[in-house]
Amino acid sequence: MHRLLRAGVAACLLFVVPVSTASAAAGGPTNAFIAGASFTFVARGVEWSGHLSVVDDRLNGVVRESVFFDRQGAERVCYAGTPDEFLSNDSFEFFGQQFRGDATVRDDLSSARAQFTASGQKVAVDGCTGEIISLKAERHVFEAKLTGTGEITVETSETVIELPDGTLVPATSTTSSRAADGKVEVDKIDAVMTDASLFHGVTLPN
Repeated sequence: MHRLLRAGVAACLLFVVPVSTASAAAGGPTNAFIAGASFTFVARGVEWSGHLSVVDDRLNGVVRESVFFDRQGAERVCYAGTPDEFLSNDSFEFFGQQFRGDATVRDDLSSARAQFTASGQKVAVDGCTGEIISLKAERHVFEAKLTGTGEITVETSETVIELPDGTLVPATSTTSSRAADGKVEVDKIDAVMTDASLFHGVTLPN
């Protein structure tokens, strides 16, 4: 199963538990459409790898975006000449924290699109000590257009969910997923998409 599908399942069904392990920690009903894409791009001669996703939560009427990209610096020797000597790389990471834009996932998983601006922090971390070297506020623009490819895979399982009054009831969870292809842009730079998928997860009382 693709990494993106696992991420979709986790995002949508995080607190749903099997009947055999039902407890007060069971989650509530869910109905979410999810699109995700992993990508690489080159900016100013440096290659970055990243991932973006969109969760269209139909049950609560909200759309949530998430995005990050990162890279490693050149390998270097840490604590040279000591018994603790080892090789490591500094790391550079950007995580979106605030989003402006819009995104949609079609009900039949035929396509999805997202266009948003993400504001967040780019963090540089020392590969030897794990300490933050620098922290810089940045803003980046992302655009993704995905088209579903291949067959839709559907899986159904029995679970337990918690209703608003705290009652635990049997429920049915259905997940539908398919691979996707398409295009991703980062700050108007064409990225190379390495993996993508579309997903629908719904869990409702029986």
